Amino acid sequence: MSITNPIVAVAALTCLALGHTNTALPPLGKISVTAALVGDNLEIKPVPLHAMTLVSDRNSGESISLRTGLDGKVVQEAPAGGYHLRSVLPVQLGGRSYRWDEPLVIKGGQIISVELTNANAQVDSSQVAGAVDRQPTFGRALTPEIGVYQRVKRAVFRIQSGLSHGSGFLADTLGGVVLTNDHVVGTGTAVSVIVDSSTRVVGQVVARDPESDVAVIRIPRSACTDCPRLAIATGEDAAVVPGERVLAVGYPLHQEQTLTTGIASSIRYGAIISDVNINHGNSGGPLLAMHGQVVAINTFGDFTSEGGPGISGSIAIGRAGKALAAAKAVLDTLSPLPDGRLPLMPRTSYPLAPLKALADTANVKDYRRFADVDAVKFDVSVTTPVVAFVHSRGFEEEVGKDRKKREDRSDLSKEERYSELKGKRDWDEYVGNERAPVISIAINPKVGETGGSVFKRLMLGSNLQATYKYQGDVRGVRLWRGQDSVAVILGGHEPMRAFVDNRWVKLKDVADMGYYILDPEVFQPNTAGVPPRITVEIVDLKRPERNSCRELPIEVVASAWNGFEPYYAETRPGEIFVTANPKAEREQTMYDKEFLKDCEWSAE
Repeated sequence: MSITNPIVAVAALTCLALGHTNTALPPLGKISVTAALVGDNLEIKPVPLHAMTLVSDRNSGESISLRTGLDGKVVQEAPAGGYHLRSVLPVQLGGRSYRWDEPLVIKGGQIISVELTNANAQVDSSQVAGAVDRQPTFGRALTPEIGVYQRVKRAVFRIQSGLSHGSGFLADTLGGVVLTNDHVVGTGTAVSVIVDSSTRVVGQVVARDPESDVAVIRIPRSACTDCPRLAIATGEDAAVVPGERVLAVGYPLHQEQTLTTGIASSIRYGAIISDVNINHGNSGGPLLAMHGQVVAINTFGDFTSEGGPGISGSIAIGRAGKALAAAKAVLDTLSPLPDGRLPLMPRTSYPLAPLKALADTANVKDYRRFADVDAVKFDVSVTTPVVAFVHSRGFEEEVGKDRKKREDRSDLSKEERYSELKGKRDWDEYVGNERAPVISIAINPKVGETGGSVFKRLMLGSNLQATYKYQGDVRGVRLWRGQDSVAVILGGHEPMRAFVDNRWVKLKDVADMGYYILDPEVFQPNTAGVPPRITVEIVDLKRPERNSCRELPIEVVASAWNGFEPYYAETRPGEIFVTANPKAEREQTMYDKEFLKDCEWSAE
């Protein structure tokens, strides 16, 4: 919901905050915005009447509208908290369009200044050659690749399917569909598309061609109304030759959108082999020639085990024809997709210093209850950044007992002593962020001895080899806060394999485990500090008629939430954090028997 009246908007956002962590009105702060662009001759040009929205990080559906004056400036009052300042429409200047999406924190009683300039703008170049010809006066030479990337980057998306991700791009065909690899979609049970840092929407797979490894996805039309659409190269434009410069854009590994460049090394039937650096996560992204058109879809790598960098393979864009034809045949028959936005991974990290301090002072035994919570045929484990760091410290205490004795005798300094937490650095978030402020829930199937094995050993002797199997097999998971279904940020199930065959035990089995990431506010208490009821409902492939269910212990729910207090103090200054009381009395409900009727409940 967008609110155009600033006074009404402030009140609405204040009420929104009250419904989450505040028991009193949050203090008000101010944001002072200056929007100005620097032209090619270094002339500063204010951006007048630029419409923007100030979107609360608490709820992306609530926003405050503001507009710069003729001088390119505006001052707006808003409740303390985290926000994103976003352009409604791009600004056109010199053949390029500029838009902004800036994260910021407003503090009560203070005014923060934000400058919107060329330096922090998202830039689309409508004249690639012009972008190259106009060299800046301060001495940096711009390469042609920069112009191509600026023009296409907002058309390249992150594709999320279960626990895996890849890349995809908005193609200028069939009214604007997203092309990616078929293997990125995988089972295709729950595909979402991350359009930008603040927009994740449901994606619908409309056509697949497994042999060519191409899939076609559609997204809601409102997801990105001003995103560019990439032209698919045809005819001579698609004819890449060895030595030609090419670019890849995608989301490799744990990274945000990344550009890599190289040359086409060889041309095969239906594929382009290049030295462009492509990693896991790049799959499905576009390979572009210097004219800015898509010539291939980045798909595979051929890597050496002897230390070489390897080479990359991209399937020629012509091989997408079969999937596009199949999509064309069904698109008109499909109902419109919902316009709602899905939750996203936070862009901030849990501050390292308070996280280490909590881990250093916590009672490790108190956190053991987070692991292996019984759920009939499964074990459920809950993890937060605090839990992960405390477990690291617990591992250190268990494994390093003798080492600590030797260190004490040697009178080593703190810096010289062994510590599991010593190697944690602020840059860790760029290579896989274990400090992401989220709650993770893992569901692992239990292992048990088969009935036939038990009978055999009872009858013939306990020293015979015992046969074990997985007792459950995750087919899907539903998470509930009370009787409300919880939308996950990321989640899915993947196979875990076991092969043990020795004198005493035989375990040869495959079953899926589940892993789900949630916004911590799912565990948030009410204003009186009463923790919510969080229930895990597991659909079991081995018992499709009976789900395994477990309500998480109130102590786990409360402790998981309370561990985020330092994080909220850092990122949402001025707000009151309501601490969860694990001893609070909650209303008795019968939802376990009436609401989730297909459940078998574990013993508490």
